[in-house]
Amino acid sequence: MCSRESGNNPPKGLGIYIHIPFCVRKCPYCGFNSTATDNIPESAYIEAVLKELVLLIEEEALHNRTVETIYLGGGTPSLLLPHSVDTLLNTIARSLAVASIAEVSMEINPGTVDKERLKGFRKAGINRIVIGIQSMSQAGLNALGRVHTVEDSLTTFHNSIEAGFTNIGVDLIYAIPGQTHEDWLKELSKVVSLGPQHISTYELTVEEGTPFERLERDGTLKMPEDEAIVRMYIEGSALLRESGYLHYEISNFAIEGYQCRHNLKYWHSEDYVGIGVAAHSWLRGWGCGVRWHNTENLTAYMESLKLGRLPRVNRVELSPAETLTERLLMGMRLSEGISHGRIKAEFGISIRESSRWKHLVAEGLLEEDGDRVRFTQRGMLLSNEILALLMRS
Repeated sequence: MCSRESGNNPPKGLGIYIHIPFCVRKCPYCGFNSTATDNIPESAYIEAVLKELVLLIEEEALHNRTVETIYLGGGTPSLLLPHSVDTLLNTIARSLAVASIAEVSMEINPGTVDKERLKGFRKAGINRIVIGIQSMSQAGLNALGRVHTVEDSLTTFHNSIEAGFTNIGVDLIYAIPGQTHEDWLKELSKVVSLGPQHISTYELTVEEGTPFERLERDGTLKMPEDEAIVRMYIEGSALLRESGYLHYEISNFAIEGYQCRHNLKYWHSEDYVGIGVAAHSWLRGWGCGVRWHNTENLTAYMESLKLGRLPRVNRVELSPAETLTERLLMGMRLSEGISHGRIKAEFGISIRESSRWKHLVAEGLLEEDGDRVRFTQRGMLLSNEILALLMRS
């Protein structure tokens, strides 16, 4: 059923994610694919990424697509030399049409860049940066095992402005061991005073296979109580909204006009391709869509491309039910929610007729506004559990 919409409408612009897996040190809470090393194989990795781009364009017939967003994530992309970033972006521009107003984002870790390197990234074509401040408290940074200091964060932020960046995002983590909700509000206030255009706030979760998981299992990781975490989310969100930030996604806030266009592609279930080790992709050009991801092994990734093969672990064509699940999981994260009419037109079903859906509305966890349905603030606090419940209905 979902093939009807994708068949009648031309595909929207493409997003490209480039994964840079290298770090100075692996943080104990981090579950992302990253490698701590003093000797980054930068040239070899960039060469492999560019080979993958060429193969992917051919394999997935992307020649006529227009790139609207590019995002360099990690890991720590700011460990790259500006020359490498320039090579990446120029090759993309030579291989595909890139929109003149494309959003080109890059994650920056404090302490890994100076003003000149930031200027180099800006000259290479980066027009949006995301600074991984994570905490404005030195105690918080120590608890997270970060290698930078609060002073490093402030220096990086001010250097970014002086380097010419006018679209700056900041990533923060809350529910850090030892943190109170008063601590969190103070940290948020400090960040707001800096004036970034975008702020992301992520609750610290204990990921499988991380040192934090072992510490939690041993009983030595003392996380804040649930009540304190709820207060952090509710009062922190209110502080940001009162400071002029639009709460447009569960964990994301922006000055109007500065919402992350690349991440909106994920949440709107639009097309994106991931390049680099462990990167994920999603395209709607075939029926209900196709999804794949690359190998998580850096050596296997590099070797595969040396042999001229895409480093994909699997490529799966999705069923209508799987595509609907994708749409709900992504779209419901947005404060605008999803459109009943669009879901019915694409999938031929009315989700508002579900007894569980009606129950969630009655319980005040979902709210309907004409054609749209979204989480209430209370629902946002339980979003993972609610989405899991809806997937079973």
